[in-house]
Amino acid sequence: MKLFLGIVFGIFSLFLAACAVGYFLPATLEIERSTIINAYPDDVFPLLNDLKSYKSWAALDDRLGQVPILTGGAESGMGQTQAWQNGPKGYEVGSREIMQESAPEFVQIQVSVNGQVSSTTHAILKTEPGIVTVLSKRELPQPGFPYIGRLKGLMMKQEIADNLDAALERLKTQVETNL
Repeated sequence: MKLFLGIVFGIFSLFLAACAVGYFLPATLEIERSTIINAYPDDVFPLLNDLKSYKSWAALDDRLGQVPILTGGAESGMGQTQAWQNGPKGYEVGSREIMQESAPEFVQIQVSVNGQVSSTTHAILKTEPGIVTVLSKRELPQPGFPYIGRLKGLMMKQEIADNLDAALERLKTQVETNL
């Protein structure tokens, strides 16, 4: 009986410790990645401002594979939307919409996957003539109480960062190949 109570107390203590640690983690997980592209802002911006072009480079589209994606709203830019269903595990249902844009500087997208809403902002920074830096920032709200979800987000941060790095590399390759 003492062993059983010790195990129950130990599990409860671990739960409380995880909640306490999670409480002090930020409520939003932020991941920033960038890449340098040998191009002009006007060469890169159309690929960021048209959700249909994301199929060739974006991390989410890489995860979705061949799932049919419906596009609606504006032809491109603010108000353009996409939605899918019957996606792979973890991405069964979702949508995204271009919420803000400023040609040729940035595009902000709101993404909803299985009801979890996040945002991604792509900024184009002109560094030298013919060279730009594309900075992408993902913001994922982390669930509140019991704050354990924040620990999960912290553990997934590197995987998300690696996916974003790979997406930016595909974007760079596509832009530089099409010049």
